[in-house]
Amino acid sequence: MISKPTNRRVMKASSWAIALLGLTITWVADGQTPPAAPNSSLEHAMRAGAEAMREDKLAEAEASFKEATRIAPQFPNAFLDLGLAQLREGKLDSAKDSIRTACRLSPTLTGAHMFLGVVEYQMHHYEDAREALKNEIALNDSNAEAQMWLGIVELADGHPEAAT
Repeated sequence: MISKPTNRRVMKASSWAIALLGLTITWVADGQTPPAAPNSSLEHAMRAGAEAMREDKLAEAEASFKEATRIAPQFPNAFLDLGLAQLREGKLDSAKDSIRTACRLSPTLTGAHMFLGVVEYQMHHYEDAREALKNEIALNDSNAEAQMWLGIVELADGHPEAAT
């Protein structure tokens, strides 16, 4: 029988996945421009959040990304980055809500479904994790990280034969 992962291993794996995707500012990495905001306040909030994440100042990052979502409530990348900060803080319910909002605002946002799958996995919601990861793979079937996470979910859920 496959043992359930410990929180320490799960958080380590999540941190690895976040680092692997190169969490800087998702809207820059995704090639998108933020919606117009007075005095570049949105850009400032996003950059401040990204810098705080790099410095492992997670509460500060969360506050900056929350500010970005307040400034631009239709900007999915702000919600994704907020969810990633909350994920790193271990605030799984909040991370799930934030990342789901990003997915709702932009169903094709790169990485969003994968990180939703990571959060669902950490919450031991394997069916939801599987669905989110399959959505990510459907958007980009060469996403090795999403495929890896799908294998991890299958193993955790007792389906080693599906973990290919």
